[in-house]
Formats: sequence, structure tokens, C-alpha cells
Amino acid sequence: MIIDLDNTDNLLLKSNRVTLKKGLEYFSKIKSENTKNIFYNLTRTTSLKDLDIKFILTFLSKTRHIEYNNDKITKRIQFESNTIIDELIFFYYSILTNNRQLNNALFVNSKFTINEDEISIDIFSVQIKYRVFFTILQNLGLLIKTDNKGIVIIKNYALAKKFLGRPLKKISPEEFEKEQEQKRINGIEAEKFVLAFENKRLGEKQIDWVAQYIVNEGYDIASYNKIDDIEYNRFIEVKSYEGKIPYFYWSRNEVNVAKRKLEKYWIYLVNRSEMNNKDYEPIMKQNPIESVLNNENWDKQVENYKIKLISQP
Repeated sequence: MIIDLDNTDNLLLKSNRVTLKKGLEYFSKIKSENTKNIFYNLTRTTSLKDLDIKFILTFLSKTRHIEYNNDKITKRIQFESNTIIDELIFFYYSILTNNRQLNNALFVNSKFTINEDEISIDIFSVQIKYRVFFTILQNLGLLIKTDNKGIVIIKNYALAKKFLGRPLKKISPEEFEKEQEQKRINGIEAEKFVLAFENKRLGEKQIDWVAQYIVNEGYDIASYNKIDDIEYNRFIEVKSYEGKIPYFYWSRNEVNVAKRKLEKYWIYLVNRSEMNNKDYEPIMKQNPIESVLNNENWDKQVENYKIKLISQP
């Protein structure tokens, strides 16, 4: 009943994350049961296929959550389906990366591009017989399908790191300067959008575009919470992004200002691809120290270190 994980045919899962979670939920509620009943109950109450059930059994056995002996399953460790589903998915991903043939085909030799922190994989750059694994990774929630045929976007951080560990194309100083200038233009356009948005929200009340004349204030726009407020009480840092998943970079100075202003400090996240839509509203995060920095729903990564010598050797 425990499958051979070196056999790639045993990795062709048919179910998605939701269905696999239902299977794990079933196992979380039993103490001991024979495998015949397990297969009967799961195939009758869920859309799990036999191979998917065998994979779940193998995962639970190898992670020592269950003991398999003489066609009987005995639970060794109590678990919750809500948390163990992520372990199962990472277990599956680890099998792919540890399989030399699959790892080379899917993650080493495939073509990918990076655009605004989104990593897109060209499925057509992979041999046909291996493409099914991208569908499985998509079903598991590690990849997102796009409107562009044959292109998927990496959603999972561990998978993204796998690709970023590969050598990237070198760019010339001219290309770098062009890229930096485009980022500056994107920032200005986003700030103009927020100015117009605030004017519309407050009925043409006087808004101060601080970033026009001070670049290190820690915010871009000084505004008001309500139309009848007299003093500025909404200090907005504007961040723009592109794609389905919002992200931004936050400087040390901006973080320090946010810590001082707390509820008065806001981050407006502007999706550049949506700015021209008439009814579009940016994502507005008040007190981002709490709502973003201390919120587990936001993934935080250190991009740079400041390193200085404090004593001579």
C-alpha cells in the first residue's frame, strides 16, 4: 500500500488541495482502521482517486503520523487537516526536487522570466511528458494559471527561491538605468493617482503632495481622514505594483515614520494595471506596522543588509 516515490507514475496526483485536505481530515478523525474500509469510505464520500489515497497514506506513514501494518492503519500522532495539508504539499514538492530527472526538467532547464517580482514559467519550454507536473503544482496551489497560454506564475515562496537560485541574465548599465527611470515614473504616476483619489474622496479638499519637494519625509502625501478635519491626520506612503498579488518595498526611514505616526500612517497599494479603470480603488492599509508588518498574512523578506566594521581585527 505504501507507494514507491521514485516511480514518477506514482506522483501523478489527480486531486487538488481542497480534495486532498478532505482526505487528510478523514484520517485525522480515525484511530485505527483497515485499508479496505479507508478506500471504500474515501472514494464514496470524496472525489479522491486510489493513487491520491495511496499518496496520502505514504506521506502519513513516512512522516510517522500513522503506522501501517498488515493492511491496518493505526494513528500515532494527532493532527489537524488545516495545518498538515501544507506539510503534504511541501512533501510532494520535495519529492520533485529530489528526483534528479524531474528537478532538471521542471526547475533547472525550463525557461522563466521575472517581471515586477513575479516569476513566470514557460510550460512549453519543458518536454511534453513532464508538463503534467505543472498542472499538479497548480492544483496544489503552488502555481497560478495566467491568461497567456503556456505561462504560469509561481505563488509559493520555496518554489520561487528554487528559480531565483538559478543564474539570471546579466543586464548592461544602460538597461539598469532605463529600469530605474521606469520605476521612478511608475512611482510618480501612482502618486498622481492617489492625489486624484483623495481629492475625489474628500471633495477637492487641499491635499499636500509632500514627495514633490521632500524625498525623505517617510510618506508621499499628507491628507485628511474626513472632509471636516482641519489638520492633516492621514499620512500616505504610495506603493505601486503589477500583477494579482500585492507587494511593496519599505525603507527603514518609512518604517520609523510609520512607528511614530501609528494610526495616522497609511500605505496605499496601487495596481498599475488597474489605475485606468474608473471604479478602481487602491488597497489602503492603516497603521501598517500592525496591519502588515506584524500580520502573518504578509510574507516579509530582507533584501539588503547594511554592514559596517565596528572593530579592527
